[in-house]
Amino acid sequence: MQETPLADYVIVGAGSAGCAIAYRLAEAGKSVVVVEFGGTDAGPFIQMPGALSYPMNMKRYDWGYRSEPEPHLGNRQLATPRGKGYHHGDLRAAVIAAGMKRLTDGGDAELGLRALARDVGVSATALYRHFPDKEALLDALADEGLRRLGALQAQAWLKAGGGKAGFLATGVAYVRFAHEDPAIFRLSFTRQMPERYREAGTDGGETAFNLLRVGVSQALPQLEAPDVAALHAWSLVHGLAMLILDRRIEWDEARVEQVVAMTFGGFD
Repeated sequence: MQETPLADYVIVGAGSAGCAIAYRLAEAGKSVVVVEFGGTDAGPFIQMPGALSYPMNMKRYDWGYRSEPEPHLGNRQLATPRGKGYHHGDLRAAVIAAGMKRLTDGGDAELGLRALARDVGVSATALYRHFPDKEALLDALADEGLRRLGALQAQAWLKAGGGKAGFLATGVAYVRFAHEDPAIFRLSFTRQMPERYREAGTDGGETAFNLLRVGVSQALPQLEAPDVAALHAWSLVHGLAMLILDRRIEWDEARVEQVVAMTFGGFD
């Protein structure tokens, strides 16, 4: 049985040359794997400029290369520092992704900064620039959950072709998200999103509600108060989702569609 290769090229070494080659190959449509050896650079000897001389002779950060014997220096061999630490790319995004995975895997997952730092392979102190405390981390996870919900609703709207069918599909997608990712859903709607998200225009909850409001306006243009209709529809699907999460009723997608259709298809 012939195995399909995972990549067209494997580049060993993620230095400036390795990254440049990888970029050019990827730009040409090739799949590339870049391999780098070493631990994370998230440590005080790397992050503090005044301490930079220390890691040059530490096995954790330096390969320990030495030059050939130098005849003009009494055949001494000189230390030639070559770093073997790596810098994590988008650390904030990686931590959020790790947190979302923990929520998906189990509702009682540990969501502390130290636990997620272990997941992404950095020290806990490396996270403080992005998340000053656990509350900031939970806010970011909740915001990401609302964004995922909004994206699923948008996909459902497009797949159904818009209009009333699309509007109904967004409601069913809302309840389905709560059923399939209960921990993410609960976290997303139990956090009080701080002012910094709203001021920056990045509040995922606002994004999700705006999608619902636009859906009402497009599906039911005759309504004089689309905001009220959107709130009514939101109240319906959120209440239905919570009844399912609290085990008051069993999950039955066909039944969910019927219930949602009574409101989402009933505006005239």
